[in-house]
Amino acid sequence: MTYTQASMEALRSAGDELADATVSTLFERGEVGTFNTLMRYVSTVGQELPEGLPAVAREYLHETSTPPSWVDWGEMERARLFFIDNNVHISTALSFASMPACYVLPHVAKLLSPPTR
Repeated sequence: MTYTQASMEALRSAGDELADATVSTLFERGEVGTFNTLMRYVSTVGQELPEGLPAVAREYLHETSTPPSWVDWGEMERARLFFIDNNVHISTALSFASMPACYVLPHVAKLLSPPTR
């Protein structure tokens, strides 16, 4: 796929409705902590999901367990190889520039804050 300014602009405003609904439900039910605690121990693709995982999270993970049909596997491989070749530079840029700069933006910092009650 060739990306243009217009196509990138459209992607910036697109969301993930299923993920948004799942996260919203986890917050509404007060299950974020349970989800985070249980998922901390899942580290291998194909590993069984932990017992006690909130149902909405289990449904989301089941629904998204297969990549969408539109995935360009050649592009994914090129990206993987690019990261392998450049991971030190990418990690340095994220650690010392991009991430700290984003943390000072109020709408981004809010994502990193504990929920208010």
